[in-house]
Amino acid sequence: MSPAEAEFRSAAAGEFNRLLPLAERALDGLLRQHGRLRAPLRLRPQLRIRNIGRTAGQAHRAVVTLNAQLVGFPEEVSPTLAHELAHVVVDEARHQLGIRHRRGAWSAHGAVWRAVARQLGDADDRCHRLPLQPLRSVSRYLYRLPDGTERVLSAVRHNRLHRNRGLSYHFRGDSEPVRRRHFVARLPLHETGGQQGI
Repeated sequence: MSPAEAEFRSAAAGEFNRLLPLAERALDGLLRQHGRLRAPLRLRPQLRIRNIGRTAGQAHRAVVTLNAQLVGFPEEVSPTLAHELAHVVVDEARHQLGIRHRRGAWSAHGAVWRAVARQLGDADDRCHRLPLQPLRSVSRYLYRLPDGTERVLSAVRHNRLHRNRGLSYHFRGDSEPVRRRHFVARLPLHETGGQQGI
């Protein structure tokens, strides 16, 4: 491990530990807001740092994974950790309050999550624009609507579209849904501008 990587890991762990008490307070506030007394976190969140492709961070159960590629973007560590810890807090609150669904305010990036993310220091953005590299090469497919709007679909969505004649994907602001007849060409990864396909 290079000195830069070691320093990055140490700084990330320090930031994670700084955010944990804020996460506990956010959980306490959520529970009180819903008439419940504070209960301790079931699982103490853990931090893992590894290469996870184009995703800046992930939260699964009480494990927060930070992308090791953020070593080149140290200013993104704190907002990414805040973003993922907000998911941990909301999932814990849902569990303790007995809320089974993930719809409306309790959806993955719903109003409850946005409020917690802001408390922890994230701008509550769902996506990043960092040039992180994928773990593997993934094909992308270009579709063009009659009004000239272009959409790039992932291989998964492209294949679903071509297997199911009735399927379409409607994107906010588009004049009509993307259908298989709008297919233009397969794009190599480097031609998509580094953006993730949808």
